[in-house]
Amino acid sequence: MANASIAARNLGDDYQVYYFWQNAIRMLSNDLILAVSYEEGDVLPFDDVTVFYSQQIKNEYTDTYYDRDFYQCKFKVNASSLKWEDLIDPDYYGNKESLFQRAYNLCKKQPDGNFRLALCTSITFDNGDTLRSYLKMAENGLDVDSMFSATDKKTRAMLKTIKSHLGNITDDELKALLSHFRFFVGRSLHDIKGILNDYCAMAGVEYDLSTDAEFWTSIIKRCNLRKQTSHDKASIRTICVNENLFRPDRVDIGIIGIGRSDDRTERIKTFGVNGLDLSKYFVDRKLAPAVTWAEVISDTKSFVSSQIKHGQSYNLTVAGIFSTAFMLGKIMGFKNGDIALRNRNGLWVKSLAIKSDIIYTDEVCYSDMVNDTADDVVLSISVAQNSIFSDVKDCFTGTLTAPHIINIHRAMDDITNNAVWDFANDCHNTVLEFLKRKKPKNIHLFYRGPAELMFILGQYANEWGECQIYDFDFGAASIGEKKYYKGIKI
Repeated sequence: MANASIAARNLGDDYQVYYFWQNAIRMLSNDLILAVSYEEGDVLPFDDVTVFYSQQIKNEYTDTYYDRDFYQCKFKVNASSLKWEDLIDPDYYGNKESLFQRAYNLCKKQPDGNFRLALCTSITFDNGDTLRSYLKMAENGLDVDSMFSATDKKTRAMLKTIKSHLGNITDDELKALLSHFRFFVGRSLHDIKGILNDYCAMAGVEYDLSTDAEFWTSIIKRCNLRKQTSHDKASIRTICVNENLFRPDRVDIGIIGIGRSDDRTERIKTFGVNGLDLSKYFVDRKLAPAVTWAEVISDTKSFVSSQIKHGQSYNLTVAGIFSTAFMLGKIMGFKNGDIALRNRNGLWVKSLAIKSDIIYTDEVCYSDMVNDTADDVVLSISVAQNSIFSDVKDCFTGTLTAPHIINIHRAMDDITNNAVWDFANDCHNTVLEFLKRKKPKNIHLFYRGPAELMFILGQYANEWGECQIYDFDFGAASIGEKKYYKGIKI
């Protein structure tokens, strides 16, 4: 029994440490995070991990905001499922007070209501649990309005019991408390290590998944000896440098394939000879009059041959239309250098991606004559909230004779390091098999998603053949208006 208790405690500590480092490493590539604390005494008793944000962030589907998160990390070894009764039972988590009581005490100490209370646990809610029935998976919170307007006996009895447990508080007080909660349930140690790996990849941090939590815990222990429990970005970066956690130096390179200025183009201009500036060829997002794609391709080939060295590692920033991203990928291929992609989420690094069993081809649609060859094939590829298939059909209707179409769509709000490489690889295999069967004379590629992913598809497309790219017209938004125009053919 004693050995089992020690094992459970050790696993619980590991669980907490991983959640701290998830947020600490995420801070390196996310300017919204101001600081991350580990067992910060000022926020007892909900103090396992605290995340402070640099601005007010709007909660989904509500008119409330938050600027800090308080994490309570609970790893259960033997429990099979979670019930609302467990949250008012002090013995369930081995504390003097129940989880709800601890949360309520913390809420009363806060100067405002701009915070969230995150319960992170390895088990899931019982399928028949009353509280679970009000869980909104979109934001892992509770639908408190529906809960407090419910008339069924189970819900009314649950609310009455919780209010009594907390000292006969009012409906409004309980409603306010429950509105702060976020439930991250059913996450194993393996799951959260995988999430940490994604954040490490984005921040350029080396992480060997075969190591256990002791590596990360030892860093925390040394910080605690210095009485340093709260860390900002500079602190975590210093730790990563001292621990040799950053990957070998990479050279920043970039391509400007657009005729206007933004934060990315200005950053690339600081790269000097390592930045390929094609802006002179464009007016906003379209090729300038009297300019040919042959000129653009020629300049790009000269850049690749002179600046991209075999064996060197690079961080690539893409600021341009899909045509230029695809073009650079196809010209560079996979043989020129080790390329990581810098994007708004950090870095996408192929060498740190883990192969997933998930196939990201959610939807595949062909024309009626599936088994026939075709002169024209249309590749509709999107990584966005909605498929682009209907927009693509609007573009080629009446212009192509009986084209055969494949539509590959993945709805991703926040594409991860693993997901981008998995999607690109699965997309390539699906497209390659499709092209082998159809034996087309002409390939028409429509795309919507991150420009960095279009670069990867360009790398793969050396096996596809010549492609006509169609760029997205961000100015075309009305129903029935064609949203794509012809770009590069390469």
